[in-house]
Amino acid sequence: MLKLRSAITERTIVALAKNCLNLEVLDLDGCTGITTSCIDAFSGHKCLRFLILLRCSSDDLRGSAFESLAFGCPSLESIVLFMCDGAFELTRDVVLLNYLVCCEF
Repeated sequence: MLKLRSAITERTIVALAKNCLNLEVLDLDGCTGITTSCIDAFSGHKCLRFLILLRCSSDDLRGSAFESLAFGCPSLESIVLFMCDGAFELTRDVVLLNYLVCCEF
C-alpha cells in the first residue's frame, strides 16, 4: 500500500505505475495534480486492486481514464472517489461495473 499526500506530479504517478509492479493499493487522498494521464498509466497494471481518490483536485480527470482502468486492470476491485473537484464525467460502463465505491460530486 502506498499513501501519497498533497501535491504530486504527473511524472511521479507515471513512474509509480511503471516501476511499482506489485503495488496493490494506491491512496491519493488529498493529492492535487492528478490527471487523466496519471490514471491511464495504471491501465494494464497487473496487481493494482484499489485506487483511492479522496478530496483530490484536478481540472483534468476524464471518465474515459476510469473506464480504461476498469477494463485494462484485471486485478482492480474498486475505485474510490469522494469529494473530488474537477470537471469529469464517469461513463455508464464504469458505474455499471460497480468499481466505484463512493461518489459525491
